[in-house]
Amino acid sequence: MASWKKVIADGTSLSDIGTPASDDKVLIQDTSDSDVVKYVDFGDIGGGGSTTINNNADNRLITGSGTADTLEGEANLTYDGTNLAVASGGIHLDNNQQISAKNTSGAMRTLALANTSDQAVFNFGFNETLINGSSGIALNGPVTANTIVHVGSGISSAGNVGKGAETTVFGGSGGTSSFAGRSYYYTGSAWAVATQSLEAANKGLLGIALGGNTGVGMCLKGFVKTDVTNLTPGSPAYMNTNATITTTVPSTSGNFSRIIGHAVTSDTIFFNPSNEYIELS
Repeated sequence: MASWKKVIADGTSLSDIGTPASDDKVLIQDTSDSDVVKYVDFGDIGGGGSTTINNNADNRLITGSGTADTLEGEANLTYDGTNLAVASGGIHLDNNQQISAKNTSGAMRTLALANTSDQAVFNFGFNETLINGSSGIALNGPVTANTIVHVGSGISSAGNVGKGAETTVFGGSGGTSSFAGRSYYYTGSAWAVATQSLEAANKGLLGIALGGNTGVGMCLKGFVKTDVTNLTPGSPAYMNTNATITTTVPSTSGNFSRIIGHAVTSDTIFFNPSNEYIELS
């Protein structure tokens, strides 16, 4: 583009001519053309108009306004060089479009899709979804799954459960003391220590404590790590005399026997309590 050069007039008073019109003639020295002095229309050098940006501010994305020479700075859509942020509203996809991202191998994978049956599909093409935070996902309607997979690997500490396990915090308000990885039963108002000597425990709702107090929650079904290390893999699991888990068949007269699951390692069981129990004579 041509550059401006200063014009010096000796002894001549120049009045303010205002903003030149696009067809006003001006002299320019065109540095892109061997410094040739040219006599051109003001509009030909880009001085004939301007664009107004309404609501302009740092990091706001600019959109059209429907008015000539006028743009809009979107307060709810910003980009700071790293993050694209939508402050209100959301991302709307039409006609079966999708949101995709590259995996670590560089292949595109669908993150979200609204299909032709008005169903939301998430993480199509991914092996798993990781949800950070203890609150997880709350679903207000029924959930239908083709398969629920129980995973027993990757459980490191007593009270830890595998993927697919069913847990609850019901009855745990007040956070009474518990031992992670031990058995408890619901009394009707709270969780209490479950042993093979208590009939109420053997016929009641059983759970394995997930932490040091009942407010952390109870495992109702699934792979769970106990706080013992002497289980016999493949054997039925029972309540012990002190709320721990055992694979030794109960034999004390007056106690009760109820299979509560099966040991899969020396310290981990698949917890799935039977509804039946027997009293030992």
